[in-house]
Amino acid sequence: MLLSIVLWDQQVWGWSALRTGLAVAPGPLIGAAVLVSWVAGPLIARFGPGRVMPPAPPCSRPVPPGGALAAGLTPDYAGDMLGGMLLTGIGVGLTLPTFMATGASSLPPQSFATGSAVVNMLAPRSVWRSAWRSWSP
Repeated sequence: MLLSIVLWDQQVWGWSALRTGLAVAPGPLIGAAVLVSWVAGPLIARFGPGRVMPPAPPCSRPVPPGGALAAGLTPDYAGDMLGGMLLTGIGVGLTLPTFMATGASSLPPQSFATGSAVVNMLAPRSVWRSAWRSWSP
């Protein structure tokens, strides 16, 4: 999704690399800064990871097709791109920290470095699959 947005902004809308980078930034910022530090941690502590992570994939899963269909030939950042970037940031911000913390929480101290590296390596591939399975009926 990220590559397609960058290519669309630069090739179709004619934006510079700097403007495109600034346009893409709100999604990761909302996911990393707001959700991880302020929202996801207390939610995980209160409800547990099994209830925090499952709502996240539906947040960001429908965005790429919808974003691709909504983008027009004339630049409309707020209407075509911002909402999808924010929803994706919410989905990733709720899912990845929950998955990382859950995967590394049961590691013994002497295995933490290697174990957390394995969790980080496998997370992008398996996080959506495991979260989606736990959410779907």
